[in-house]
Amino acid sequence: MKKGYVLEAALILLIAVAIFVAAIVNFVSSTSMLRVSQEKLVIASNDAMNGLQMGTSFIAHYANSIGGFSLNFNSGPGLVPFSSIIWLQPNTSNNFFSAIYSSTDGAGWKIALSTLATGTNNVLYLNKIPAVQSFLKTLQATGIFTSTPDIVIIQTKVGGYINNSKYFVVARSKVGGSVAYASGFVVANGLNRYVYFTQMEPPYAPPFNNVTFMTGDILDGPVRTNGTLITLGNPDFKSYVQYGGLYQVPGYGSPIFESGSSQLSQSDINSMNMSMIANQYSSQINSEIASPSNLSNYSTPVGLDLSGVYNNLINQLWRNYGFSYSNNYKWKSGGYYTLSKLVSMFVSDFNYWASDSGYTDQNGNILWNQLPSVIYNDYNNVISAIYGIPSLQVTFSPGNSGSNANTITVSYGIDTSNAIAAIDHLRTDVNMYSYEYDLYSIGPYLYNGQFYSGNYYPNYYNPNVYDVLQLGYSNPQWQTLLQINPANSIPGNSKLTIESGSNGLLGLPNGSGPINFNFNGVIKTTSDLVIGDGTNQIVSGKYTLYTTRSSIINGNIIYNYANQLLGSNNSQSNWKNSPVSTSTVSQIRAATGTDALNIVSNYDIALADSMPQYAKVMASIYAFNGSFWYPNYEYAQWNGKTGQLFVFGSMAQYEGGQFFGTYSGNSLNTGYHAYYAFDWRNLSGMPSNMYGTPSAQGKALLLAVRTTF
Repeated sequence: MKKGYVLEAALILLIAVAIFVAAIVNFVSSTSMLRVSQEKLVIASNDAMNGLQMGTSFIAHYANSIGGFSLNFNSGPGLVPFSSIIWLQPNTSNNFFSAIYSSTDGAGWKIALSTLATGTNNVLYLNKIPAVQSFLKTLQATGIFTSTPDIVIIQTKVGGYINNSKYFVVARSKVGGSVAYASGFVVANGLNRYVYFTQMEPPYAPPFNNVTFMTGDILDGPVRTNGTLITLGNPDFKSYVQYGGLYQVPGYGSPIFESGSSQLSQSDINSMNMSMIANQYSSQINSEIASPSNLSNYSTPVGLDLSGVYNNLINQLWRNYGFSYSNNYKWKSGGYYTLSKLVSMFVSDFNYWASDSGYTDQNGNILWNQLPSVIYNDYNNVISAIYGIPSLQVTFSPGNSGSNANTITVSYGIDTSNAIAAIDHLRTDVNMYSYEYDLYSIGPYLYNGQFYSGNYYPNYYNPNVYDVLQLGYSNPQWQTLLQINPANSIPGNSKLTIESGSNGLLGLPNGSGPINFNFNGVIKTTSDLVIGDGTNQIVSGKYTLYTTRSSIINGNIIYNYANQLLGSNNSQSNWKNSPVSTSTVSQIRAATGTDALNIVSNYDIALADSMPQYAKVMASIYAFNGSFWYPNYEYAQWNGKTGQLFVFGSMAQYEGGQFFGTYSGNSLNTGYHAYYAFDWRNLSGMPSNMYGTPSAQGKALLLAVRTTF
C-alpha cells in the first residue's frame, strides 16, 4: 500500500462514525419490543450494514479522477488469500454465497457475482489492518457495535482483466446464533451519474433572456446544476433534480419535477467542483496512455497518446498550417497568417472590446477579476482552439468480420471549425451578460464579399480574425494518419496500422510496420478534435476521446447495439432521421449492449452547423471549462421547422444554458428541443471496463445493496 495507508484509513473511518451512531440510535428506539431472537438478528443486520458503510468509506479514499481506484491488492496490511475467509467458502455451512443465492433473486445475484475475482486472488480484509482493527474494538467497547463485523473487499474482473473501477464489499456480523450479511458494489462517483450537470448557468438577463430548459424539453435522468436553474414553461424532468437556485420565468407555467427536487447546500456544491475535477483528470489521464513508440511494451490495456503528433505537425509541417492568400481579398494582395499571428489578431480584437466596454484600467490592462468566469474561459478557449487548428479527426467504421469493435481512423488536417465556434461562444456570452458592445463591432468585417468598418475604429483596416478563420480555410482536406483495428473487443488485442509517410508525425522510424498492442479504448490529443465526417458514426466497443483543447461533433453518433435494435439499414421508419420517442428510449435501455463512448474536452464540445434536424449523440459528454452547445442555434431551421437533439448517456459542462435554440414566448423558433436520456448503465458500473471516465476524487457510490441472513 502507498505511504500513509494506516493514518489515512483511520481518518476516513473516523469521519464515517457519525453515520453509524445515528443508525444505532434509530435502531434502539424502534426495536425494544422485539423478541430476543428477532432482536439479535436485527442487531446483526445493523452491524453488518454499518460494516458495509465503513468498507465503502475506506474505498472512497482511493477513488481517483479517471473512473477508478488506486487500491493496491499486491502488498500491504490486510491482504489475505480469498480461501482464508472461511465464511466465503462454498463448502462451508452458513456461507455468504449460499445465503444470497438461496434468496428469491438469487439467480440474478449469481450472474452479478460471477464478475468477482475469487480463487487464489487476494482480498482486502479490513479487520487485519491494525488501525482498523483497533478502531472496530473501540466502537464495540463504546457500545456502538454489538459485534465486530468482518469486512472484506473483493476485486472484480471483466474480460479476464482486473477491473479497478468496481469493487464488491461484504460485511458479516454474528450476534449470538444469528448471522447477517450486508453487501454491495462500490464504483467511483463519476460525472457520468447525471444526464445534465453544470457548474453554472448564465443569468436571466437581456437581450437574450437566457433560460436553461423550456416547454418541449425532456430530461429523463438525474439533473444537477451548481448554479441557478432557469425554466420557461413546463420542461419535463423525469428524475430527481438538484440546483443551487431555481428561477421560473413568470407567466409561462412551472417545470414538471416528476421525481422531486431540492436545493444544494454550499458544501454540496463544493464537493462536485468542475474545475477541481478537470485539473485532477488532466493530470491522471496520462497513467492510462502511451505514445505509439511504447505501446507494444504494455501487457495490460493501454491507450494511445497522440500529443506528440501536434508538436510534430507544428515543427515539421508548419508552413502548411498558416493561411496563405494571393488574390482573394482586396485588403491583402498577398499574405501569410501563422497561428501566433492569428492569436495576436484575436487578442487585439478582444482588447479593443474590453477597452470600449470599460474593462481595462488606465494602463490598458484587462480587469479580469471584473469579468465573469465564463468570459475568461471563453477567451482561453479561443486561443487554445486557434493553436489547435492543426486538427485531428476520428471516425468509426464497422468492425472486421467477427469483431464487435470498430475500425478507428485518425486523420489530420487544417480545420478552423473549433476556433470559429469558440469565437461564436465568446460573442454569445458577451451578449448574454448584457455588455454594452458586441464583439462583431470590432474592426472591419466581411459580409457578402464586402468589408464594413467597425463602429469605433473606422480606420482600422486589418481583417477581423473571425473573417480569416471563416474564409481562409473553410474546407479542410484530411490526410489519414493511422488506423486501429481491434481483433475482437475493447479492451483487447488491436493492431495499429500507420499510413504511408506518417511515421515521423508519430515519432516512429521510417518504415515502421503495424504495432500490436492491448488497446483500452482511450485516445488523447493536444489538437482540436473533430469527431465524424458528416455521416452517421456507428460506435461498436468502448472508447474515450480526450483533447486538451476543443471538440466538434460532425454527424450523428449512434451505438451499434441500438442501431441493430432499431434498424441498421433504416428498416424501421428510418429512425436516424426521425425524432426519438419515450418508447424508443425504453427499447434502448432494455437492450444488453455494451457499446459506450466518452467525449472529453478541456474546453467546448460543439455540434457542427450541418447536423441534421433530428440529431442523435449517444455518448457521455464532458466539457470541463466550456459548454456542450450548437453554434448555429440562432439560425437553424429545417424547412421552416425546429429539430430535436437526442443525447443518450450523461453530460457535464462548466456552463449550461439555452445554447441549442431561440424562443419567443413559450415556443421554440430555431434550433433544437432537448431530449436527454440517461444511460442507466452508468450507475451500475456498466460498461464496467470503461477507461477514462471523469469522476470526483475521493468519492464513491455504493450500489446494489443487499442484506441476507
